[in-house]
Amino acid sequence: MIESMVSVTHVSKQYSMITSPAKQLRSLFRPSEKKPAFMALRNVSFEVKRGETVGLIGLNGSGKSTLSNILAGIIQPSHGKVQTGGEVSLLAIGAGLKPTLSGMENIRLKCLMLGYSNAQIAKMIPAITDFADLHDFIDQPIKRYSSGMKARLGFAIAVQINPDILIIDEALSVGDTTFYKKMHR
Repeated sequence: MIESMVSVTHVSKQYSMITSPAKQLRSLFRPSEKKPAFMALRNVSFEVKRGETVGLIGLNGSGKSTLSNILAGIIQPSHGKVQTGGEVSLLAIGAGLKPTLSGMENIRLKCLMLGYSNAQIAKMIPAITDFADLHDFIDQPIKRYSSGMKARLGFAIAVQINPDILIIDEALSVGDTTFYKKMHR
């Protein structure tokens, strides 16, 4: 039997469209009043087995990023259940990267947040910086990076930590040809 790495069962995500804190507070005292909401996902179910690759295709606003964030555990579904069979890493442009920190500081921070020790991070840095191919920019604040540079840094970190489940949310659409070829080696 092939092990299931991702199981999504009847997942829905609803966002409140109430715009101000005062209106949100008022709505708590009027439970019967219909509140404006947006359904980003509605009753989504699927399973991904070990070794499978799945692509989500849809128009802008169809819920692809919302589902990616739910799978990564960044946001919770309004309804339904998500189970993952291992460590999950979400790669999206700038996801988890701090604009005022340098590329190097972001590498260290992201790896620390993922539970790696300073010694482990020191061993990972050469592979990450080599793969990201940012050379003189690695010590610059990433707010100065192009979207392609941010994507390369994020991807280099994500693949170096070797997650069980890698979720990529449009981050590779901004890469240049040289980086694209490097990824597919």
